[in-house]
Amino acid sequence: MLITGMIGLTIDKCSSGSLKEKWEKVIARHLEKYPKMQPVDIYKLIFQGVKGPAHLGVEYQTIKNYLQKEIYQIEAYPAEMTEKIAPDQKYLRINLYNFKHKGGNTDSLAKLVYRSCQKEHNSVEKMETGLQAAGELIKAGRSNLDHQEFKQYLTQIRADNYPVPHHSDLYKDAYQPAYRVISQRVYQKYFDNCFPE
Repeated sequence: MLITGMIGLTIDKCSSGSLKEKWEKVIARHLEKYPKMQPVDIYKLIFQGVKGPAHLGVEYQTIKNYLQKEIYQIEAYPAEMTEKIAPDQKYLRINLYNFKHKGGNTDSLAKLVYRSCQKEHNSVEKMETGLQAAGELIKAGRSNLDHQEFKQYLTQIRADNYPVPHHSDLYKDAYQPAYRVISQRVYQKYFDNCFPE
């Protein structure tokens, strides 16, 4: 019995360690691409990578209305269509600039976002693994952020019970993010249907 328990603990540690390493790769890639990321932007990346678009709620019409408004306001231009945001590749970001450039159907994409909204189990533990990975990258000097400030930010979000994050003004001004998060499964099965043949 004791041996079985020890084996289970070892497996958990190994899987947790590998997950942390995978998170480090995802976060490091984003820090390199978006060097002006602030603690809240890192948290948002991890939050979306774990929870997907579930924080948008389950009202399809609301999802559609917000998406139509944003698509209308942005300029169309070519870019990478998808961006990885999770080590398990469960969720990804769809670039709305390129979606509009390719003539994507807003209603179809709204349905994919809606289909991707689901409750995630053990989300806090998964987010904590990502946040620890981010902290180690910052401590190692892989970003322009101060490690102590990041730790203080983590204390704040934990006290607030992991609230829904919004990009920092610095990030928005520098990168004008416009995307929607959908699940990889939904993307592979339905995304091509968003475009005219």
